Amino acid sequence: MDTGRAAARDRFRGPCHHALAVHQAGVLPGRLVALEHEQESVTRLAATYAGSNVSVVLGDAAALEYPDASFDTVVTFTMLHHVPTRALQDRVLAEAFRVLRPGGVFLGSDSLASDGLHGFHEGDTYNPVEPSAFLTRLQTAGFAAITLHVAHNLIFTARKEG
Repeated sequence: MDTGRAAARDRFRGPCHHALAVHQAGVLPGRLVALEHEQESVTRLAATYAGSNVSVVLGDAAALEYPDASFDTVVTFTMLHHVPTRALQDRVLAEAFRVLRPGGVFLGSDSLASDGLHGFHEGDTYNPVEPSAFLTRLQTAGFAAITLHVAHNLIFTARKEG
């Protein structure tokens, strides 16, 4: 992974769980920005990581408040299926591309559709990504050098050329 600034968003095992665990392991030695869409999560995570190089901010992954080419790496861990429409998911992809520096890496994972997850998300947004269309969606957002791995979940990497 690149060592500069990274933006992260996660909703699986607690807000930004995977990205922050990677950061704690020393894989991301630069600054890490964790984006959350719920104030409660921002408050809790900001207290947990106070005094570190982790910034926790309230925001919308489909409308990031960062300039173009702000980050070396952008990650989304198990959050895309919480975005209510395909159009908004595509905005998240486009925003990830926009805030990446040339040569930057976009990586992440998401759950695959299942009856079990549908039941688990009762009363919550559940809009799983269709793996067979995801390559084209990443290409449409501008990404290249795309790798998709589909097994019990979807894992992806993509690069912004430059």
